[in-house]
Amino acid sequence: MSTLKVNALQNTSGTALNFIKQIVQTEKGDTFSFTPSSTPEFGTIMSATITPSSTSSKILVIYTMNCRSSATNSGHGTRVLRGSTAIGIGDTNGSRTRAGMGSFFNSSDYRNRCVSQTILDSPSTTSAITYNLQIGGEAGSAYIVNAGNADSVAYSQSCTHLTLLEVAG
Repeated sequence: MSTLKVNALQNTSGTALNFIKQIVQTEKGDTFSFTPSSTPEFGTIMSATITPSSTSSKILVIYTMNCRSSATNSGHGTRVLRGSTAIGIGDTNGSRTRAGMGSFFNSSDYRNRCVSQTILDSPSTTSAITYNLQIGGEAGSAYIVNAGNADSVAYSQSCTHLTLLEVAG
């Protein structure tokens, strides 16, 4: 077995190779609930801000969460906004709501759904960028993040994570 130990990696011209420039992570462990008043409408669960060190940098956006609906036969979607622009969403297709990830709740047990997405964004800026994680769906249905259906050991209180990694461009 061989072991390779180095203090730093450099390219042939002596420039340090730093692939991951910085990491920003935020988490939300309490319950978030959002009830759209119109369809489609999204509510912001949480936000994270990062300032890229170079215009050629890319931002790897990763989120994981558990969510459910308060109603049967209701659809929901999640998405990420860079500022006010949705990124990593599906193409226009009829009257479907454009989202990054989606699910349909079709039973009366109101089970949590695990939702996650990974997006490689190219913002081309060195200004601070705020990424907003959102959930939305049909009007009148409440969408609940992080909490199980009842206050019981049979249901979980989970945690949502939003992670931003600046990747050298």
